[in-house]
Amino acid sequence: MSEGTKIDEILEFEVEPSFKPRFVVKLVRYHSESDRYCLRCELADYLDPGSWETQVSEAVVDELLSELGTIRLAPIPDFAMGLDGTTYRVAMNRGWNKLVVQWWGHVPTQWVQMVPFLRRVVALAGSRAAGVQVE
Repeated sequence: MSEGTKIDEILEFEVEPSFKPRFVVKLVRYHSESDRYCLRCELADYLDPGSWETQVSEAVVDELLSELGTIRLAPIPDFAMGLDGTTYRVAMNRGWNKLVVQWWGHVPTQWVQMVPFLRRVVALAGSRAAGVQVE
């Protein structure tokens, strides 16, 4: 990737458990002579930390964005809070528009449509993300 390559972040999904490694996956588009998409992944594991990229075809990205476009989210979820557990955060970007959704513990019933989509994104990240749970 050259220094002048523009990068658009389309989606970011973060899983931050209390007692397990934090996982972040970002769907990005590299603008260059031949645009390409990839998942930029980071696993903050104390014993085996690392980051990696997995290339994703434009057809898969189109499918993901189409699927994402069918998900309807209620603006106000059920109340939840606690100490130990997992915090999930999803940020979706389209130009200067951005939507951030965050929950703690199990996904609120009003947002449960997102779970299959997010599991698919994690699966595309590859075997190092195999232990990441989306609930």
